[in-house]
Amino acid sequence: MRAYICGMDGLSDVEKEAIATETNDWCPSLSKTALRDLCDIGAKFTEQEAQETIDRVNETYPTEARRALLLNALCGASLDGLDIKEIEGFNKVAKKLKVDAATASQIYDLLFLNVN
Repeated sequence: MRAYICGMDGLSDVEKEAIATETNDWCPSLSKTALRDLCDIGAKFTEQEAQETIDRVNETYPTEARRALLLNALCGASLDGLDIKEIEGFNKVAKKLKVDAATASQIYDLLFLNVN
């Protein structure tokens, strides 16, 4: 999902490297090369492939984990700057992950420290 959101404006090398490095830290059995390849696949998901992944996430991840996934994806997407495609994509994926608009906005605000 992270590569999918980051890839909405084209997956940059810095985004791909960040995803591969972080994932490799948690799962060192997968090489960074393999993880970069997986990023390329995720970034190019069709709407159907993305929806299938979202459905699996909704079935297996509790609400807080889905929120954390969104924050993590937004952090990665912001590495090369956020454009309107990524922000719209983030909101679209948030809705599909059953995260309400107010919570999605809070996640965005948290990332950019837009706290009241």
